[in-house]
Amino acid sequence: MIGRLNTKITKLDAIRVADGLGGHAITWQPAGEIWAEIIWRRSRADTAGLRTSRRRRNRLRIRTDDSITFDTRLDINGTHYAIRSIIPAADRQPFLVLETEEIS
Repeated sequence: MIGRLNTKITKLDAIRVADGLGGHAITWQPAGEIWAEIIWRRSRADTAGLRTSRRRRNRLRIRTDDSITFDTRLDINGTHYAIRSIIPAADRQPFLVLETEEIS
């Protein structure tokens, strides 16, 4: 990929699978690949009792993709991220800015 969109990311879609007991389980299936520019990375520490966990956050720029929703998850180098914000790029550029957070 030429230019700033130099990181390959896999889109994941939720698939509901019957669990045989009247309920369902959700699995995540690859739904295509996109190229992104990672604008910044940060991490956040959450503390519960005596336990601290860190979650990574990213801001990504991608080409406009109508299939990206808040229900889409992203796999970046084997780590799954939830989309927390979808922002159209300024100046009518054909891009979206996504803010994502690692799923623990």
